[in-house]
Amino acid sequence: MRRTLHAGLALAVLSTAPARPAAAEDLTIVSTVNTPRGTTRTQTQYLSGSRLRMSGEERDTIVDLGSGKITLLDNRRKQYSETNLVELRAFLDQMDAAMAGRPLFDRAIGATASVAVEKGPSGRKVAGYDTEQHTLTMGESMRMQVWTTTALDPPLHYFDARKVVYATMGSMGRRFDRVYDEMKKIKGFPLATALDYRMRVTRRQVSTEATEVRKGPIPRSTFAAPADYTKVESPFGGGRPPRPSP
Repeated sequence: MRRTLHAGLALAVLSTAPARPAAAEDLTIVSTVNTPRGTTRTQTQYLSGSRLRMSGEERDTIVDLGSGKITLLDNRRKQYSETNLVELRAFLDQMDAAMAGRPLFDRAIGATASVAVEKGPSGRKVAGYDTEQHTLTMGESMRMQVWTTTALDPPLHYFDARKVVYATMGSMGRRFDRVYDEMKKIKGFPLATALDYRMRVTRRQVSTEATEVRKGPIPRSTFAAPADYTKVESPFGGGRPPRPSP
């Protein structure tokens, strides 16, 4: 399994924070993703009480927002690994130490640049919901447009959990810490995004838009690894110091 890193220090609060109110409805959100390679795929989010699952074609991420347990699924290899906040925090500390003293690399990816937020003049309908548009920028390294609806409430620490999805980007994924921290301040649930970001010497674009929002109970089995998947070592364990991306 590919080594993953970067979950964000903000995830540390998940282990002690209360879950969202029990009265909140479970949500299943189906979205269409246009990838940097020009292909289209389907992404499904399952939100239930204190649990969240983000499903794609090859990899799924399951986050227990109450305990902080994270399960990473590799659907191609039928493998899964488990990690926790203590392990993630230790790994992030190692990553920060490995990145120290590399200002040229940091300027190249804009990992520590501040995030500017600007509200757009008008929104649009997404999956039948009225939305408002905001633009978040990090200098020249990243620009994200987001359309949010106030008709749906994001679960507590939803945006912190979303950072885990960008773990495979390594040190370049650190930018998403700041972007999602600012997104927390925007009222409502994000139903569509359009992202343009720099990746080494190239630029990439990816857009995501919800096509269906379903309300109703989600089986608990949705938030567990499939029985025929093999458990493998956590990519965050073993005391292996991380190496910054070149």
